[in-house]
Amino acid sequence: MICVNIVDARDLGVVLDSQLSLSSHVDEVCRAGFFHLRQLRPAIQSMSTAAARFTKNLPGLYNVPYLERIRKLKLERLDVRRL
Repeated sequence: MICVNIVDARDLGVVLDSQLSLSSHVDEVCRAGFFHLRQLRPAIQSMSTAAARFTKNLPGLYNVPYLERIRKLKLERLDVRRL
């Protein structure tokens, strides 16, 4: 029988290394999270454009600057809402 050294193993979605440390699991979860955040960035930017366009098309707000439209509608700016 041949014994193989395994660096880390996955069981029920949790990655454990040979020291029973969760550091490899945390690294993998963070990597996946950052990947998904990067995938969302274009969608968030297009939402900003769409929201600005939408408020501009509301009756009586066509020639009003964006910040003034937001104030009149009692909304928060998109960059504040993202936090």
